[in-house]
Amino acid sequence: MLSHKLTYSPFRDETEQCRTAITHIMKNMNTRYHLTLSFTYGVNERKSNELLNLLLKFINRSILKKRYNDGNQFIDGMVIREKTFAKENFHYHILVSDKQKRLPDTESMKKLIEKKIDLVNRRFDPANQISAFLLQEYYRESLEDYLTKVFNKTSISLVEKINSFQPLDHNGANFTLLRS
Repeated sequence: MLSHKLTYSPFRDETEQCRTAITHIMKNMNTRYHLTLSFTYGVNERKSNELLNLLLKFINRSILKKRYNDGNQFIDGMVIREKTFAKENFHYHILVSDKQKRLPDTESMKKLIEKKIDLVNRRFDPANQISAFLLQEYYRESLEDYLTKVFNKTSISLVEKINSFQPLDHNGANFTLLRS
């Protein structure tokens, strides 16, 4: 009879530790909305990030007004960047937190986002625009697992995986924090 000693580890490796930590953060954010943004075919990484941050700026100004303009407050949350291979660009999932209970109801928020997307798109040529959005009230059933699926990809470095998740701050989301 063969015998061997098994050692228990709660995490397979460093990648699983990072995924678990990010999932924990997302589950404890007091998220109200899940917003998905898509872009026109071929919009590059830099341009999609610029469009995202301009949209976030316009939304912050509309909801928080002077508190945002004075640098005192911004909409809290996390942005998840995901490569869309079929469209040769990125799309974003934005978990929008509402700790201060200042966000409008779902229908009003949809109208606001649509209006602000139109404003953003007027500033850019048709080849570099936000093409679609989907706003959903937050649901916890497996959303975090879905949003962290990048950790299953072996062709991407751990640094790139971690860098796909960025907190919102006054300037939006900064996807150039880490380099591999």
